[in-house]
Amino acid sequence: MAQVAQGEYSPRSPKTVKDIATEWYRQRAAQPYRRATLISWRNHVDNYVVPSLGYMKVMDLDVHRVEAALEEWAKDIAPVSANKVLTTLTAILDMAERHGQVRRNVAEKALRVKVKTEEDGAEVELDQVYTKAELSRLINSTDGMTKVFVMIMSLTGVRSGECFGLVWPNIDLKAAKLDVRLSLTDQDRGKESTLEPVKTRSSKRTIPLPHELVKELTAWKLRSPINDKDLVFARTDGKPYRRSSVRTLLDKAITKAGIKRLTPHGLRHTFASLLLADGRPVPEVSHLLGHRNAQVTMSIYAHFIPKETTAVQDLATSIMGE
Repeated sequence: MAQVAQGEYSPRSPKTVKDIATEWYRQRAAQPYRRATLISWRNHVDNYVVPSLGYMKVMDLDVHRVEAALEEWAKDIAPVSANKVLTTLTAILDMAERHGQVRRNVAEKALRVKVKTEEDGAEVELDQVYTKAELSRLINSTDGMTKVFVMIMSLTGVRSGECFGLVWPNIDLKAAKLDVRLSLTDQDRGKESTLEPVKTRSSKRTIPLPHELVKELTAWKLRSPINDKDLVFARTDGKPYRRSSVRTLLDKAITKAGIKRLTPHGLRHTFASLLLADGRPVPEVSHLLGHRNAQVTMSIYAHFIPKETTAVQDLATSIMGE
């Protein structure tokens, strides 16, 4: 009676989550949304929402069940993709709320999965990077696309998504520099990876290219597969690689070189650690990595920053003379 008096009463709907989700998608499909968007929504509904929650009466759905489903989704797909499924579920239940089939949209209260970024990462240890000798062996054990990939990752420090998001117009071989502007993002299984602008101001940067890498890139440009996005790295059919598939290529090169196994991100760590160990200033390395600030770089690579310094003696000498 209180709910009726306050205008909050909803008759108990016999419809299931599957019924509501199917109706929601039917309405969306009847509107002029982009085909890729509709495909993504359909994937969310058919492969995640309905299998996990479709059997339930929509009135019985609560925050606990939504968060439990989200946790399961995040085991099969990347956390950012699992959160996108939750966004779709939120839109579905928003329609149910408007139609009076539920009193409130419980998905709005669900906590999203934490998307861990590089800057949340732990301090890099010595066994997580290559020495100069190991990196030299790895580079010399590769050829073709794999060699170019290894050299870009380890000699420029770009992230793997930024590496596979490189397009030829953003590489100036004459000026020996590359502009980091795009990143390749893996989508759900069966979906083509997409190019997206880098997400932070610090990630948008220009990195100088050593002449050894310019030489390899020049040769690779003549042999790389033609593709409509002008990607530096593309499959023979012109489509972008999935970043996960490249790990296999790297593993084969590591086995051939006879060195310890690292992930592609370990090549980025190697780049940073070798520069810092050689005494390059932390702010300079931080800029090349695209970190938010130098403090982030110091916290991740503290093991590789030289502890001994001649700064005090140098200061005294410059003031008082030898």
